Amino acid sequence: MKTIRDDLEKIIGQSDIPDDWKKILQETMKSVITRNDSVLSEIRQNVLQEKSNLDCEWSPKWNIVTALVATNRIHDMAGFRSLSFDKTDNLLGEPLLIDITGNFFLDCSYEETVNLCSDEYSDEYPYRGYVDIRGEKIPFRYRLAHDLYYVNDERILFNTADIYQIKRPVIFSPYSRRAVKIQIPRQYVDVAELLEENIDDMTPYLLEENKLKGKLVTDKRLMWNIQTAIVPLPQYTVDDDENTSFFAPYGDNEIYRYEFRNLRANEFICPDDDDLKNVMTAQITSKKDEERQTITLITKKQLTHPCTSIRIIQTQDNNFSDNSVFHNYGYKAEYICFTGERLRTRGDIERILYGLKMSEKNLICSFQGIYDEGCQDFNVIQPYNRELMYGIVNSRREQSLYKTRRKFPICCLKFTGSNKFLTDYASYVLSFLENRYPEFQWVGVR
Repeated sequence: MKTIRDDLEKIIGQSDIPDDWKKILQETMKSVITRNDSVLSEIRQNVLQEKSNLDCEWSPKWNIVTALVATNRIHDMAGFRSLSFDKTDNLLGEPLLIDITGNFFLDCSYEETVNLCSDEYSDEYPYRGYVDIRGEKIPFRYRLAHDLYYVNDERILFNTADIYQIKRPVIFSPYSRRAVKIQIPRQYVDVAELLEENIDDMTPYLLEENKLKGKLVTDKRLMWNIQTAIVPLPQYTVDDDENTSFFAPYGDNEIYRYEFRNLRANEFICPDDDDLKNVMTAQITSKKDEERQTITLITKKQLTHPCTSIRIIQTQDNNFSDNSVFHNYGYKAEYICFTGERLRTRGDIERILYGLKMSEKNLICSFQGIYDEGCQDFNVIQPYNRELMYGIVNSRREQSLYKTRRKFPICCLKFTGSNKFLTDYASYVLSFLENRYPEFQWVGVR
């Protein structure tokens, strides 16, 4: 900016204005240019540097744990928070059925969960029950349907992981895919009101008669080691020493900078869904010997909504042996860096698969082979239905682009281990690989 500063000083010096005004203009000009130099320097360092060099140290902070916990053990789970929710009316206004939502989970394999649930758009109500209304037994029909509340709640984690370029798998949560709601026809509105008033009483549903006893559970809660809070946007200020948010010219556009200070360790800031597309980069700055940190968001448009703070809480490792507690990666992944580089050799693939093994859960994936055609000779695992997939389905655009432009090889993976969670594990691994390494078509077999 030295040439611009000299030119402006020369123009001001040659202008036909009083000397006092010249001095004011020159001092103002110097202050503005110094400020712009500082802003542009920071932008060059934080926006234009390689993403692979940003965030490489942030992934180790990303240790997400989910657990299905008995209600009487909730207070023993240090570091965990309940994924509880408020009941809401059917937003679609569907006149043919009534949703009864609560802490309902199917404790069985994914395949059995699918078989026990019905299509919400069908007229099928395979289970029967009855309620006692003023001494009269009133029969009714009902069905189970997937409750997507917990799956949808995971989206903020995937948004955050995308912003901060987290290299690890985001979350592994089989029981989010076991959450169900009970649906009954609209004609039983009086019955529904009584059932909702006594949400924990499962007697009316005749679980043993409907072969749901031991499978449909209500005495457990889904928990995770995540604490969230809404945080306001930092305010603009003209004091350079206290600057937390400002905008500056960047070519023909403007760049907005938001600095969130005094954050705790393992805390991330995620903008609202409407603002995500405007985020250019995010950077975490930690102070040595302190738990406090600063997060700076650089955006191409001004943010319009408050952000969400996501804090990952430290948990006790001895909980991981429980069959209903799931970490977002296996113990073998602790020293594995899941980079975004292309996989070029069998060794590259096996290294990544080694990091995705969950031996402590008796869940193993291994390399089967590369094929040009389908894997008809194998027992192919059918992954999750679309609405239950991990992450945002639309984020797989790169893989769709590959499919339209060229035929790419099929990488076949062998999955072995616990039958109860084998499909869940395969869906978790395949979704991560599809998103991170789209140059292959990934298929899982038993």
